[in-house]
Amino acid sequence: MKQHKPSRKRNIRAPSARRPNHSRKDVVCALCGKPMGAQEEWAGNIEAAIWFLNRLHPVRSRKMHRTCGELLPRVMAPDLPKLKLQPYPVQWGLTGKPNPDAMVCLWYFERCREARSRENTAQLISDLLLEFEDKYPIEWKCSGWKNELVAELVLGEVQLGDFRERKRYAEYWFSRRWKQEEKIER
Repeated sequence: MKQHKPSRKRNIRAPSARRPNHSRKDVVCALCGKPMGAQEEWAGNIEAAIWFLNRLHPVRSRKMHRTCGELLPRVMAPDLPKLKLQPYPVQWGLTGKPNPDAMVCLWYFERCREARSRENTAQLISDLLLEFEDKYPIEWKCSGWKNELVAELVLGEVQLGDFRERKRYAEYWFSRRWKQEEKIER
């Protein structure tokens, strides 16, 4: 049996059939999908924005135009009432009012809501609330939704169980919360 030798000719396509060179990927905006180009980049919390946008459609970019970032509150407007955002505390009135990041508030709100359906709910929620207060004190002060969760933790209504177990979770949250506050004061 005769074996065929492979051809030494290179398989060359016509120039019109060649694909364009995409060696450098253009960075696009996570919200509008248009190339970033020379436009100013949004300086907000991109991690929280990407988390929120992934709820709407898959996001592949980690950058956003400044103008698109300013539109985010309108995009997330249906979710804002459940956050119960409060006015700024009075003591901030003299030094200027910092802007709470509603994306961060929504992210922690959703994580706490998801924790309600898991085992060991009280511990998960208390960990999330303590992290929220530690990392984002402005958002913590302005978020009304966390007040209900704190009350439920303290009253022992977050997790079912006997009296001792519910009391233990309430004491656990209180002790960790005040230890954290003591560290901040030092």
